[in-house]
Amino acid sequence: MKTNKINDLQEIWQDYNPANYLAHDPDRIKKSILHSVKKTSKKILIQNIGKSLAIGFLLMGFIFLFYTIDIRTFYGFIGAGIILFSPLLMLIVYWNIRFASAKLNWSLPQDDFISHVLLKVKNHHIQFKKLFKWFVLVLIAGINLLYLEILSSLNLHERIGIHLGITFLLVILYFVGLKIRTHKFRKDFSPLTDELEKLKN
Repeated sequence: MKTNKINDLQEIWQDYNPANYLAHDPDRIKKSILHSVKKTSKKILIQNIGKSLAIGFLLMGFIFLFYTIDIRTFYGFIGAGIILFSPLLMLIVYWNIRFASAKLNWSLPQDDFISHVLLKVKNHHIQFKKLFKWFVLVLIAGINLLYLEILSSLNLHERIGIHLGITFLLVILYFVGLKIRTHKFRKDFSPLTDELEKLKN
């Protein structure tokens, strides 16, 4: 009699075992996926905090530099203002478009959730490339405006040469920075996207 009761209890436990429940419910999101998404989100958050602090220290250095230059002209002030505020604006927009677990729809079934996460990752990279392009263009304008004052004592040909040289250098840095960012993006997100793509297929 007791043996039958024990067998009945074992059958009930197996029926309600969470592992069995997850196995028979394809709409539930696997714990491995949840862990990978949250791990990646936390890693990106820590990196973004570090980048924000670095930009903050860089801007303080620019403020000190502009103070020593003693800017006097209107376009000099505009150029300095662009150089100071464009990184701040970029940082604000970047935090808004960042990949974060809090922005994901966790109520979706597993297959839909996987597609949702992959789309968020892809859109994040696309939005960053657009943001970075506009940031560099605005920065080029700001630096050239500032250099109109700094180079005012030089002749026209020298000034044009320096302006073109600065612009060319920033364009090169843009492509180098974009390549580095793409490599870093793949390194950060490939473990997550590879796992999700396998489960999706």
